[in-house]
Amino acid sequence: MLRKEVELVLRLRNWIAHHDLIFQRDLVTDLRSIRRVVGYRCSATLNGLDHEERLTHALDRKPIFGMGDFVMNSETEEQKP
Repeated sequence: MLRKEVELVLRLRNWIAHHDLIFQRDLVTDLRSIRRVVGYRCSATLNGLDHEERLTHALDRKPIFGMGDFVMNSETEEQKP
């Protein structure tokens, strides 16, 4: 389990570093995996991650624009602009 999560975090890091689109991924699940991997290694680093990460706030904002569609968060339906 941990090995798969570490591999996922490494792939996700590479996708981001190469400017690949990640918006269609389940980013909440990805963040959970990142937190779990970091937490296994160092609780102080996990605390720093929790303080610095901005994904949670970004996902809570409405609306989200991306991929050519006007997309609301999961509480609402997708709408075309």
